[in-house]
Amino acid sequence: MDLSSPDIAPGAAISMPQVYRDCRGSNISPALNWTGVPKEAKSLALTMYDTTVPGGFWHWIVYDIPTNVAGLAKGAGDKRGKNLPPGAKQATNSFGATEYDGPCPPAGPAHHYVFTLWGLDVTNVDPNYVGNSGWFESYLHRHAMAKATFEGTFAR
Repeated sequence: MDLSSPDIAPGAAISMPQVYRDCRGSNISPALNWTGVPKEAKSLALTMYDTTVPGGFWHWIVYDIPTNVAGLAKGAGDKRGKNLPPGAKQATNSFGATEYDGPCPPAGPAHHYVFTLWGLDVTNVDPNYVGNSGWFESYLHRHAMAKATFEGTFAR
């Protein structure tokens, strides 16, 4: 699979529209596009994870994305999820919110934000794993048939 964004170049700094409100950003989820979903995949999930924080930090989790969908629109990660594809759901992130929440690290070196698209062998994610990010990550790894990633950075 291949995952990309017209809003974030791989390895580049994440721009202010995608940055969290407390860091003077607009907190708008980026547009994302993908190709190469395996025919055997039954659903997709998308995660955004800060690998710089000890133990990691989840910024966005979307799951139960239908396999016939080829991307997410800019702003799809708002609280209402109004621009998510039918059937797709958002899980609670490390901010405690069920939405996209962009980068807002403490002052210092750049943090690294990994976007991952997961091709899964299940049509619907087991809801028992959704509320706990550690369990959810383990669940994704167990059910992943394929995955694609890219990384953006942000510092203040």
